[in-house]
Amino acid sequence: VGGGRLAKSKRMGKQRRRRGKKGRQKASPAGKVENMVPEKFQNVAPVLQNLRSTNAASRAAACTAVGGMVSHATNAPALCFHLARTGVVKAIVPLMTDPNAHVSVSAVNAVAKMAMCGGPGVCNGLAKRSDVMTPLLSILTGKWVENLQNHIASNLLYGALDLATSLAEECEGVTKELTKSEALARTVRLMLNGSAPNKIREKAAALISVASDENLLFGQQLLKKGQNALDAFIKLL
Repeated sequence: VGGGRLAKSKRMGKQRRRRGKKGRQKASPAGKVENMVPEKFQNVAPVLQNLRSTNAASRAAACTAVGGMVSHATNAPALCFHLARTGVVKAIVPLMTDPNAHVSVSAVNAVAKMAMCGGPGVCNGLAKRSDVMTPLLSILTGKWVENLQNHIASNLLYGALDLATSLAEECEGVTKELTKSEALARTVRLMLNGSAPNKIREKAAALISVASDENLLFGQQLLKKGQNALDAFIKLL
């Protein structure tokens, strides 16, 4: 089966591309997660309190703190599982579409760091058990993002595209959801938008490169978008 998939990929002109995983660590070995998490990170009660605060600044600060914990953890996968078991992930995912845009940006960045540093197990947990796809698709396809200030919308999309790329690389089914929701189609428009910041266009191209492999529905969508979209995609091959 694996040989057939590889042959098919070669016939299509490219194989699956994977980003360099800066900061990514191997999944934690079996054992109690608490024993693998530094003592200073074990008590998450203050973080949870701030994530649930009615004060937007407190929620944003808590999200930033979580992202920093993950980035600096010596065992990021174990820490991410600890954050999931203690309710931090459940509290932070809905904040990705918080009414306060600064909170949304901070939450998306924190979850993106979990996906980037946590590896396949964390990515699958986010996609399948934490319902991260609901707010992620809302950001990538929702009109509400266009109503935000330009720099805030740019930061939000940057984090969302980074998160989507990590999930698409590691989780079966994510690419299908991104395609059916037309999130990938919108990503093509971002890549082609000459007035968009370069960092957004580069992130859009990275997601398309990962999620386009053996994706017939996406190919059909590209054809509907016209020759410009198709030419831009071919340049990625």
